[in-house]
Amino acid sequence: MAANMDMRNEMVCESPNPSEERWYGIDYLRALMSFAVVAWHIRLFGTSRQFDAQGYLLEQIEISDILNFNLLLLAVPVFFLISLFLQNEKWMQGQLRLFARLERLLYLYCFWVGMALLLYRLENKLSVIWPDSIAKLGLFVVTGGYSLFYFLFSLILLTIISYAFYKSPPVIHWVLLVVSTSLMWIFPYVVTKKNDCSFLVAFWNPLNFLPYIFISRLIYIYMLQRRDRLYSIHYKIIVWGAFCLCVISAVCEWYWFRDINNFEFNGYAFPSYTRISVVSGAVFLFLTSFYIRHPPPECIRFLSDYSLGIYCLHGFVGWYVVKFMAGMGLPSRVLIEFLTVMLVSLMFSVILRRAFSKGLI
Repeated sequence: MAANMDMRNEMVCESPNPSEERWYGIDYLRALMSFAVVAWHIRLFGTSRQFDAQGYLLEQIEISDILNFNLLLLAVPVFFLISLFLQNEKWMQGQLRLFARLERLLYLYCFWVGMALLLYRLENKLSVIWPDSIAKLGLFVVTGGYSLFYFLFSLILLTIISYAFYKSPPVIHWVLLVVSTSLMWIFPYVVTKKNDCSFLVAFWNPLNFLPYIFISRLIYIYMLQRRDRLYSIHYKIIVWGAFCLCVISAVCEWYWFRDINNFEFNGYAFPSYTRISVVSGAVFLFLTSFYIRHPPPECIRFLSDYSLGIYCLHGFVGWYVVKFMAGMGLPSRVLIEFLTVMLVSLMFSVILRRAFSKGLI
C-alpha cells in the first residue's frame, strides 16, 4: 500500500519534535482515549433511557450517562486536539508539507472506508448504505461510509482550514474560537426549536470540530513562547476555568438539550459532540497533560503508538466478537467483550504495521 498505513502516528498526525522535550502527556492521552473509544462503542458502562426514544425524558441522569456522555465522548475531540497541536508544531519547524500530509490522510481514508465497504459486502448489507442520490453521496463521503472513519474526513477538512488560518494573528484565532464554540450551543437550540435540521447535531458533522483548530493553534503559540508558564497562576486559572466551564455547561446541556431530534443521527437523546462541555472538557484534559514531565512506561508508549490501529480496527473486531459470542450461544459479558476487542485490535494493529513495513502490499 503506497501510504504504508503509517499507523504509528496518524491518529495524532506526527510524533513530537525529537530535538525538543517530548510532550509526554500526549502518550498518556493517546492510550487513555484509545480505551475510551472502545469503552464507548462496547457500552462498557451500560446504557440508560437516554438511548430509548420513548422514555428518555422519564428518567433522571444516571452515573452511566455522565461516564458515557461527559467522559468517554471526549476521546475523539482530544484526538483532534492532539493531532492539530502537533501539526502546528511541525509547521512551525518547517517539517510538514500540506499536500504530502493531505495525500497521506487521503490514503488512510480510502483504505479504511474501503475496508468498511468490504465488511458491508461480506455481511450483505452494502445496499443499506450505498448512495442513490447526490445528497446521499455527499453524506456517504462525510461519514466515511457511515463508519468510524468520519474522523479521517473531518481531519482532512480541519487540516486544510488550519493551514488557511495558520499565519493569521492570535486575535483572529480568538475571534474564530468564540464564534465556532458558540455554534456548539446554537446548533442544538436550533434543532430543538425548529424540530428540524438534526444533521447540525450529528456526531459526524465536521462543524463540531472547528473549535479545535483555533484552540490547538493558540495553545501552541502560548507553549512556544514560554514553557515555564505551565506553573504560572495564569495557566492554572485557564486549566481550572476550562474545568468549571465544562461542569457548568454540562449541567445546562443535560437540562436543555435532550431532544427527540438527536436520535436521527446519534441514536440517543443527547448531542454527541455539539456541546460546549465537550470542547471545554477536551481542553481541560489536554492542558492538564502538559504537567506530565516524565517518560511514560513502555505499556503506555506501546498503546500510544498503536492508537490509530485500535481506533480503526475495533469496530471490525467488535462486530465479529459479538457475532461469534452470539453464534456460540455465549452469554453477553460486556467486560469480556471490551477486553477481547482491545486485545485483538491491538494484536492486528501490530501485525498490519509489520506486514506493510515489509512491503507485502
